[in-house]
Amino acid sequence: MAMILVLGRNAAAFGGMLVAAAAVGLILASLERTAIPIDAAQILASVAGEASWPLMVLTLIASIACSMLMPAFAAYLIITTLIGTALTTVGVADLTIHLLVLFGCLIGVVMHVLIAMRSAEGTSGSTHPDPSVTMKACR
Repeated sequence: MAMILVLGRNAAAFGGMLVAAAAVGLILASLERTAIPIDAAQILASVAGEASWPLMVLTLIASIACSMLMPAFAAYLIITTLIGTALTTVGVADLTIHLLVLFGCLIGVVMHVLIAMRSAEGTSGSTHPDPSVTMKACR
């Protein structure tokens, strides 16, 4: 019986992820039909010139902002489609682009965890400077 409940909860979580992936797929398909990623890549590449680091900083900032506003998976797909094309045009390797966007998306997720941790610290009345005490308060 417990196994069925666990499977039901996991299926509900997977269903939410599936809906987010479908929504991102629709957004990306409509963007590809209008050629916005290609135009954006050309504009960003012309602004950056030969230097790739301004685009990499922009990618990191955009992935952090997007992952704070939407699920990290959806943010990853959108950022790699929109800005990843510009980075490829400038000459950055594909693996570097994916790792940079993944790092930015994970930072956005960690920020939510830090906010929850500080809220739990305030709720528990802990003023201890040691983070391990705060982590125990989150449990």
